[in-house]
Amino acid sequence: MSNSNEMERLWRLQTKVNMLVSDGKRSPTVIADALQTILDQPQPKFELYLFGKQKAGGWEMGYNIERHLKKTGLINRCLSKDDECVRNWLANPETYPEEFKGKAVFLWKSADGRVVNRVAPCLIWRDGGVVLHWDWLDLDWYGGYPAVLAGA
Repeated sequence: MSNSNEMERLWRLQTKVNMLVSDGKRSPTVIADALQTILDQPQPKFELYLFGKQKAGGWEMGYNIERHLKKTGLINRCLSKDDECVRNWLANPETYPEEFKGKAVFLWKSADGRVVNRVAPCLIWRDGGVVLHWDWLDLDWYGGYPAVLAGA
């Protein structure tokens, strides 16, 4: 999900492109072909998502992250410990994405249902394998502890 600064930048760029095309300074065919090339690129299967202060390497309380994911609907894109790809990573560590290594990547869809002392699972790369670990939501997560979202 893009932040508001990226969306504003995108709208400014779109306005500028429209002006250049309408002024005859750029070919609409060239612009359309370039945009189509971008759209035709395969989308990533997964996204590492950071919330709030995490984006700058800071810390966020687990409860705040979970609340944000639910409020925005991003919880529906979060991975679960029961997803086929997660089970595959645990069984076949060679398939684990390189960009996940060196981080604890959280599977927020599997946060347990307790009201008090809630925990959320994460995957950690350790000693050439993938380990499923659980952390309390009352702890702070820093910028290296992203949520794993399915690609949009």
